[in-house]
Amino acid sequence: MADTGNHRIQVFEADGTFVAAWDGLGLMLPRDLAFDSLGEAHIADTGNNRIVRVNASGVYQDAWGEGGAAEGAFSHPSRILVDGEDRVYVTDMDNFRIQRFSREGAFQLAWGEEGHGTGQFARPDGIALDSFGRILTTDSAWHDRIPVFPADGDFVSAWGSQRGGPNEYDGPTDIAVDGAGNIYVTDFGNSRIQKLNPEGRFLEYWGPEPGEEGQCTQPYSIAISTFRHLAFAYDLYH
Repeated sequence: MADTGNHRIQVFEADGTFVAAWDGLGLMLPRDLAFDSLGEAHIADTGNNRIVRVNASGVYQDAWGEGGAAEGAFSHPSRILVDGEDRVYVTDMDNFRIQRFSREGAFQLAWGEEGHGTGQFARPDGIALDSFGRILTTDSAWHDRIPVFPADGDFVSAWGSQRGGPNEYDGPTDIAVDGAGNIYVTDFGNSRIQKLNPEGRFLEYWGPEPGEEGQCTQPYSIAISTFRHLAFAYDLYH
């Protein structure tokens, strides 16, 4: 997991047992990481506006990116995804776009810009690959929706809207997909997790009753255990 405030990655067993801390990589405010088919981790080194690749033991292998708006540069790289072909997708938040790279960091394409129109972003953040091979993102600020794209970035659709009802959002921050194709969204401002079916239709939500077991306050990140098909959310205040 990305231990953002301590500028490092920490590794745990599935039961929470500590394994290791990956220090000494020169990370600054890392936000996310994803693994490729060789077991190497690609880290969104947000504060340094770059992507860092390490092996399965946390040993530095390579890095790419710099601050800016050119192809392959970043302004607040927030989340990262590696698909089945080892293509690396990065939500370049403050450049209002998604960028795609090879496993080795060669720039391939980018899509998105700031705005209200089709395929435009206000605050792209979470990113996931769904059961149809599409790229799902979270777009908060004044949009509060889930844009959907194929791997080449051509806009397909957007799910959701603002407010607090089913499939409505107040600052969606992250997204994940389970082994059955169901989709989980951290609905930060509404203090809940929303679950959608593979077509983006609302199924259920939980979390808006603070203080009760299993509830949460402003959940920020989410990941799926493929072994148990369970969602685990990082609760910002707990």
